[in-house]
Amino acid sequence: MEAGAAVRFGGKFGTPIEDGVAPGVDRVVGIATGAGLAPLVGYAERALRNADGPRIELFGGFASLADICCAKELDALAEAHPSKFSWTACISKPMACTAVTSVGGARASGRVTRSVPPLLRTTRDTHFHLIGNGAFVKEFKAGCLEAGVPEERVTTEIYFNGKAEPDPDVVSLVAIELRKLDAQDARQAELARRLVAESGKAVPVEEAGEWYDAEEWHQHFYRDFKDFPT
Repeated sequence: MEAGAAVRFGGKFGTPIEDGVAPGVDRVVGIATGAGLAPLVGYAERALRNADGPRIELFGGFASLADICCAKELDALAEAHPSKFSWTACISKPMACTAVTSVGGARASGRVTRSVPPLLRTTRDTHFHLIGNGAFVKEFKAGCLEAGVPEERVTTEIYFNGKAEPDPDVVSLVAIELRKLDAQDARQAELARRLVAESGKAVPVEEAGEWYDAEEWHQHFYRDFKDFPT
């Protein structure tokens, strides 16, 4: 850009995340495409100062490993708050098996609408903030609502492609995956409830949907319940 060039700024593009997070949620899931990840990083930096605040999970969609932004800041947050923060880069272009990068975080292959839902575990007590490409934002929001997520727990910001119409097949895919997660989460919570009722022992983790990761409880339930989810 040359000196003296005209620049146009605009906004707001939706509901900023700090204005929209529903009260009382235990987890905030931020999903963004491209540079839309940056404001989610700023939110996480501020929100994680509150020790009693929700867990934050961020997912960024990028075309390639080289396009990943804010990795330094994200890695610093993950190191400082290992039990309260995580981030995942979703790479839409196929990666070679030898592809490497110096940044941390987890990796997923495919567009965020396909790669993120199976990673979420549950929608229970979760607020979703979607930001970036209008097509993705509309599709993921519609999928959340179709899966039963309350509308007040889904906020959005559209940076471009705002006139795009959501693809019904993508909406259906998101909804189906989220319903699967919640069905499994409900089964796990019921198994945890039965454990407490039968043994009088408290579930040894904060979330009922997570206790099955503990090997001792896995062995206990696998012996008693043949439908134990693995």
